[in-house]
Amino acid sequence: MFRKRLDRIWGQLKDEHAGLLTDYKKKNGPDLLQALLDAAGKPCSQPSATDVPNITRFVVQLDARLPAIHVLTWKEADGTIGDVRLAKSDSADALAQVVGVMIRSAKFRKSDRNARDESGNWREEGGKWRPVRQLWQKLEKLGEDEAFRSVLDVWHGQQGNELLPDFRVLEYLQALTNGPDARSVPIKSQSVQRFVLRVPGMKDTIDVLRRLKDDGSLAELRMVPAQKERLPWMINDVERGAVRSVARRTREEGKGPRASANFWNPLKEHLTTQFEAFREDRRRKHERVPAPGAFVKHLDALCMDDRRSEVVDGDNDIWKHEVTPDGSREPIVLLRRTDTRGLASLRVISAGMTLAAVQASMVSDLTKGQRKASAAAPPTEPAPPIAPQPATSPPKLKDAHQLTQVLELAVINKAQSKELLAGVAEATGIPDRELRNWINYDGSLLRAASALTNLRGYFDEREDLYGLFTQLGQPESAKVLPGELTAEQMVKVLRARLAHPGANTTRLAHMVSCNPEAVARHFADDHATFMKAGNYTLRALPDYTEHWAGLQAALKALGHVERAAGLPEPDNEAQRFLRELEERLYPVRIAVAQMRRDPTLLAADAAQLVNTWPEMPALLDKLVGPGGTLRDATAIARDLQAFTPDLQPRLENLLNRIDPQVRTGAMVEELMPAQGIMPGKVFIVREPPPDEAALAQGAKPVRSRRIERIYANSADLVVAPRSYRAERQKQSLRWLSTVLKGTFSRAAEVQAYWDPKRGEIWVSSNDTSTNAAIEDFLSTGMLTRNLQAFSGNPHASRRARHTSKLRKMLNDESARPAQARELLDAMFNGRFRVPIEVYRRSPSGPRIELHAERRIKRAFEDQYGEGSLDRNRIAGTMRPCGICAKDFSLPDTARRGPFWMSRSGGEGYDVVAVAEENRNASIGAYATATRQGELTIAYNTDSTDGESETEEEAPRGTTSTFALSSWPVRKARTALGKRNATETAAQADRPGSAPPPAKRR
Repeated sequence: MFRKRLDRIWGQLKDEHAGLLTDYKKKNGPDLLQALLDAAGKPCSQPSATDVPNITRFVVQLDARLPAIHVLTWKEADGTIGDVRLAKSDSADALAQVVGVMIRSAKFRKSDRNARDESGNWREEGGKWRPVRQLWQKLEKLGEDEAFRSVLDVWHGQQGNELLPDFRVLEYLQALTNGPDARSVPIKSQSVQRFVLRVPGMKDTIDVLRRLKDDGSLAELRMVPAQKERLPWMINDVERGAVRSVARRTREEGKGPRASANFWNPLKEHLTTQFEAFREDRRRKHERVPAPGAFVKHLDALCMDDRRSEVVDGDNDIWKHEVTPDGSREPIVLLRRTDTRGLASLRVISAGMTLAAVQASMVSDLTKGQRKASAAAPPTEPAPPIAPQPATSPPKLKDAHQLTQVLELAVINKAQSKELLAGVAEATGIPDRELRNWINYDGSLLRAASALTNLRGYFDEREDLYGLFTQLGQPESAKVLPGELTAEQMVKVLRARLAHPGANTTRLAHMVSCNPEAVARHFADDHATFMKAGNYTLRALPDYTEHWAGLQAALKALGHVERAAGLPEPDNEAQRFLRELEERLYPVRIAVAQMRRDPTLLAADAAQLVNTWPEMPALLDKLVGPGGTLRDATAIARDLQAFTPDLQPRLENLLNRIDPQVRTGAMVEELMPAQGIMPGKVFIVREPPPDEAALAQGAKPVRSRRIERIYANSADLVVAPRSYRAERQKQSLRWLSTVLKGTFSRAAEVQAYWDPKRGEIWVSSNDTSTNAAIEDFLSTGMLTRNLQAFSGNPHASRRARHTSKLRKMLNDESARPAQARELLDAMFNGRFRVPIEVYRRSPSGPRIELHAERRIKRAFEDQYGEGSLDRNRIAGTMRPCGICAKDFSLPDTARRGPFWMSRSGGEGYDVVAVAEENRNASIGAYATATRQGELTIAYNTDSTDGESETEEEAPRGTTSTFALSSWPVRKARTALGKRNATETAAQADRPGSAPPPAKRR
C-alpha cells in the first residue's frame, strides 16, 4: 500500500526532481524516495521539528560528493509515514511551500479515509465523489481544468468557506445550475443542457454545459470556451459520452448487440468443413487464424456483396444468397435477415433441407424474440413494432476523397466567413457528428494522422489534402500527413520477403509495422514483379541516398539482379534541387514573377498564390534574393552542396526559362491567384493597365488581378453569346454536360463526345470518383428520371435552360433536329461510355486527375487506336485549357482557356515551353461574356437570348448582330475599358473547343 503511495507522490515530484534519478543512479522515483526515508531514520540525518506537529524535516546526505537533500515527512496518528516531500533548499519560503502542500494532501487523505469503511470499500457518502474525480481527471487531460480552478480560487478567497479538493468545484457548480440564478440557454441536444451561472464573488458570469445521469447525478460538466466556434465540437463530445453510457448500460442489461460468435451457433452444425477451410486459407496467407465470429462476419460480407440475391420473405426482410467462402470451392446457400439493430441473422440451406423449412425456422425464431421483448417491456408501454426495413448505421467517412470534399467545402466557408463545417453534412451526406470527429473547429485534423491511412485512396489524395489544410491555416496538420513508404521501410519489406517467401503484401506490412495500403502500392504478391516502385518514385524518397545500397543488396538477395543494377544512383543536394526545379518549373516561374512584382511577398505566400506544394517555398528561398530579384546562377550554386561545374549549364538554362520578362510577342502572362480550392491560373493576354486606384490606396498590385482587369486591354479575347443553330450535335452535348455538372457537385467540368460510327456518347468529368458516380447514374436511367422531375423556371439560369431543352428533346421525338437525331436517340436509349480508369505516371505513382477531354481522348484511343478521335465532336461546360488544346493539336485559331497551376493540368507536357509558344505566337486565353454581361471562365461560350437556341441564331462563321454595346453599360466599361469589342461578337468558337474548370486539379 505504501509503495503505491510513493508512486503517487513521485508523480507529483518527478518534473521538478527528475535529475536526482541520474545523480543517484536509481531506477525509478519510488526507489529514490524509499532510500531517502531509510536514510532519514539514521542519527546523522539531523531531524528537526517544524511549525506543524506531524511534519519533521531531515537533511539527508546519500552521497558525500553530492549536495544534501531536504526531506520532509508526515507522520499519521498510528505512527506510519503518510507523506514524504522534497524541498529545493532550507530557506523559509521553500519549506513553507512544501508544508502547505503536505497539509492539503493530508486533508484529502482524511477525506478519502472517511469515505471508506473498515474493508477499504467506498461508503455511500464518499462513493458519490468517485465519478466526480474521474470527470475531473478527464478535464485535466483535456487541459480544461484551469477555468474551473479560477472558480475554486474565488471560493477559497471567501471567508468561512472550507478548503475543498480541486474536483469538488464540479459539485459546487452543479449545485449552482439547480439554483434560482441559473439561466438556461436552449441548444439542439436532448441530453445536454447549457447554463449561464453567476458565481458569488466573481464579476463575470460563466457558461457551462451539463449532462446528468438517469438518476439525476452529474455525468459531465464542461466550461463553454471563449471561441464560440468550438461549441458544436464540445456539445458533440458531451453527447458522445451519453451514447457510450447508454451502450454500457444496455450491455449490462443484456440488451446490447450480441457478439458475432453467438450467430455461429445455428451454423456450426452445417459449416464446420467450410470454417476449417477458411482457417487454413488464412494460415496459408500468414494471417491471424480466425475465430468463429470472424467467419460469420466473412459470410455476412459476402452476402452484402452478392448482387444476385433474391427476396424470399418481403414482410420479414429475408433474402437468399449463394456465396463461396474463402478456402472453399463449392458455394453455399444462406438465408439472411437484418434486425432492427442492424445485426444480421444467417441460416444455411444444406443437403436435405428445404427453403421453406429454413425460412419457417427463421420466422419462428423472430416470433419468439418478439414475445420475449413484449414480456420484458413495461406494461404501460407497448412493445415497439418491427420496422419494415432493416436499420442502417449512419454513414462513416471511409474514403479519402470524401475528406477532400469536406475540406474543399470548409475552405469555401472560410472564405465566406462562415463556420467551417456549416452545411457540409447536407452537401456530403456524412453526419455532422462524424465530421466533427475528424475536423476541429479551426480546420485542424482532430484524429490521429495515422488514421488517415485507413481511408481508401488516401495516398492518391495526399497532395490535395496538404494544400487544403494549408489553405485552412493549419500547416501543422499538413506537415503530419503520413507519406509513402520510406526507403528504409522498403528495405525492411524486401528483407521480410526474403525471410518469408510465401507471405503476401498484407502479411509483410504487419511484419514491418507499415501501412498495408502503402506496401501494396509498391510491392506485389507475385515474385517475378515483386517490387513495383519505379525509379522515379524511389529517387524522390527523402532517405533514398542513405538506403540505396541496402535496396540494392536486398534485391540481389531476392534474385532481382537486373532490377538492383538498374537502381539510379542517389542525387546529391544540387541534383535534387535541379530535378525538383525542373518538375515544378512553370509554377515556380509564375511565383517568381509575383515576388518580383511585390518585393515584400514571402516565398510561402507566393507559393500559395500559385498553388501549394510542400517543396515550392524552399525552392523559392534559394532562387529569389532581396527585392524579389532572381539570384544569379553562381550565387545559387554556391549554396548547393556537391554542386559540380558540369551542372552549371543546366542551372543557367533553367534560370533563363524562369525569367518572367517578356522578350518577344505582344502578349504577357497574367496570374489569377489560387482562391480557396481553385488552383492558380495563368492567362496569355495583352498587358493590363496598372490599377492606379488600388495602388493609391496602398494595395498590393499582385492581389488585385481580377478577371475584369486581366481582360481590360483584351476585348478581342472575350467571347460574347452566340448561336449554336448550325451545330446541333455540339448543342446537345453542351446540354448534357451542363445537366451532369449540376448533378455532381464535385465535377469541376464535364465533357461529352459523340461517336457516330458506333452510336455511343462518351462522357467524363475531371474526377475519377465522380466518373464512377456518373457511370452508375447513366446506366440506371437516372438521367431521364431527373429530367422528368425538373419543374423550375426554364429561364432562371444556364442550368435551367439546358435542363428544360434537353428534357424536351428526349420527351418529344418529333422535336429532335435531323442533324442531332441519331445522337439524341442514343442519349434516350442510354448508350453511354464513361472512362473510370485511374491514371498514374507509374504503377506506384500518385493518381493524376486528368482534365475531362483528355480522359475521353485517352480512353477512346486506347480502345480504337491513336488518332481515331474526331476533335470536332467534343463539347462540354468549358473550353480547353492551354495544355488540353496542345494535347488535341488544336490550330492556333481555336479558342482555349488559361493554363492551370496544378499537377494534373500540365501532366505529360513542358508547360513552360507551351506557354512561351502561345505567348510568342499571340495565342491568347479566351473568356466568356454571359447573357448578363459578366466575365467568366467557368464555362464555355454562352448562347444567344431567346426561348430556344434554334430560331434567331445565325450559322457558324457569319457575323452575329450581338455587340458588346448591348451589355449593361457599367459592366462593359469595367470589363473592357474603352476598347472596341464588337469584333469579338463576330467570332464563333473554333472547331475543337472544349473546357477548363471552375476548379480544376
